[in-house]
Amino acid sequence: MNKKRYDVLQEIINLNKWDINPETGIIKGVYGREIGSVDENGYKRVHYTLDNKIHKFGTHEVILVNEGYDIVDKEVMFEDGDRSNASIHNLRVVPRGFSAKRKLINIGGVKNIKINKDKIDEVTSYLNQGHSIEYVEKECNVKRRTIKRIQKRIEDEKGDQLCL
Repeated sequence: MNKKRYDVLQEIINLNKWDINPETGIIKGVYGREIGSVDENGYKRVHYTLDNKIHKFGTHEVILVNEGYDIVDKEVMFEDGDRSNASIHNLRVVPRGFSAKRKLINIGGVKNIKINKDKIDEVTSYLNQGHSIEYVEKECNVKRRTIKRIQKRIEDEKGDQLCL
């Protein structure tokens, strides 16, 4: 986020028109209903008109700026890989380019199921040790469907090795 967008967001937040809950990542509008929608990239976005101009922000940006984080010229990482989960516990502010170093891997070509290689290795290790999906889900904080996809990939790779 650049400094100009940051300042505009700060100004909007200071108007106190939103009820911002950092624990849940939910923002409520004037009428007490949750606002925002998920865009084509999976980010939950909110809109606000200020001085006859529509400003769009990710809910993660609103949460972090509201909580006092400096996100100017920085990136935000989502610990669980879910870009619509703006809970403060799921957000991490990192230097620009850091998230590229922690490249996310798409599991089985399925959209929106992305985790980093370290997490895949951790899940794979637990599965290879014979732990249940429920145990891995709890220990690794990874969704069950993602674990099943990793498990299927492991089984497919074992099957490929048997064919050689």
